[in-house]
Amino acid sequence: MLFRGSTGTKQIRKTRLWISRKPKGSRNRHTAKQRVAKTHQKVARQRVARQRKDFLHKQSYRMVRDHDLIAVENLKVRNRVRNRRLAKSISSAGWRRFMTYLGYKAEKQGKRFVQVPAHGTSQTCLCGADVSKSLAVRIHECRTCGLIQDRDIVSAKLILQRALEMSA
Repeated sequence: MLFRGSTGTKQIRKTRLWISRKPKGSRNRHTAKQRVAKTHQKVARQRVARQRKDFLHKQSYRMVRDHDLIAVENLKVRNRVRNRRLAKSISSAGWRRFMTYLGYKAEKQGKRFVQVPAHGTSQTCLCGADVSKSLAVRIHECRTCGLIQDRDIVSAKLILQRALEMSA
């Protein structure tokens, strides 16, 4: 039970007071302890983490429900978080947790979940030619086969291609 208009600390203080008024070992004390735990969960600092977790569960469920094969890059999230500019965005997105959710939900539903090695997925063309580019370049232009397309779409197609090769 939350108190309207009060901060998280006040809520916790009030629910802790309920525990102190109950005799030790009683069923009511146990119930009061559960209320305190619930209040702790609902305080503002943890709200964002719970919302993210809920969002990741819903998205992973939707993806597994809608697709028979899910192919993702096996990224080293820990190494990516070392980048100062991207660290906060990567951490708040919950990449690693999302991969875990996708993996176990796909297995539970009998779907295929393939993690493709990330090496060269953004620097290689669908024809197999190396097309090196910096992160600032958003268009993929292959001189060998003449393919011109958004680099993320080419990477996604390459990841799917490699996943099909791995799972066959």
